[in-house]
Amino acid sequence: MNNPFSVWNSKDGIPPSIYGALPAADSSTVPSLSFSFAPNPSLLNCTVVGPDNSPHFYVVTDPNMPNYTVFKAHDGKSIALIEWSQTPKVEIRGTVAKQAAATFLRLSSDQRFRIMQIAGQEYLWLPGQSTIALYPAGVAANSNTRLAQIARNQSGIVLDINRHAAQAGLLPACIVATVLLQCGRNFG
Repeated sequence: MNNPFSVWNSKDGIPPSIYGALPAADSSTVPSLSFSFAPNPSLLNCTVVGPDNSPHFYVVTDPNMPNYTVFKAHDGKSIALIEWSQTPKVEIRGTVAKQAAATFLRLSSDQRFRIMQIAGQEYLWLPGQSTIALYPAGVAANSNTRLAQIARNQSGIVLDINRHAAQAGLLPACIVATVLLQCGRNFG
C-alpha cells in the first residue's frame, strides 16, 4: 500500500508538520519578523524595535568613545561590537570572532554582492532595486529562499527576517549587517 501523504514533499528542508499528517509549510508563507531601526539621531545610535513594538536591541555609539558602536540586547547585555578604526572590526558574541568588517561582509569578486559567513555557512546579501536581501549561498535566490531583507521606508530602515533564520541564530548578525550596510561609513 502506498503512503497517501507521499505526494507532499518537504520544501527547503522544513520538516512536515505533525509527523506528516499535514503538508509542510512553504517557506514563502512562513511569516517574517520585522525589526525597525529608530535612529537617535542616526543609525549608529538607535533603538531596534521588534514585531511586538517593544525595543529588542540598542545600537549605542558613545560620544566619549566614538570609535566603538556597541549592540545591546533589550536586557542591556552586550551582544556585538563594531570598532571603527582605519580597518573597522566586528565581533558578535558567540557567533563571529573579532575580524575585519570587510571580512565579515566580504565583497564578491565581481563586486555585485556581499558574502557573510556564520558557523561555517555562507550567506549572500544581494542588492535589489530598493532592498538588500539575504540568501543561503549555493541556492537559487527567490522569495522561497530569502532569509532576510533590508529596506528603507518613510519611517526609516526595516529588517524583515524569516522566523526560521531568526531561530537558527542569524538575527544578531543580520542586525549588525544592517547597521554596517546602511550607516554610510566605509568599512572596506
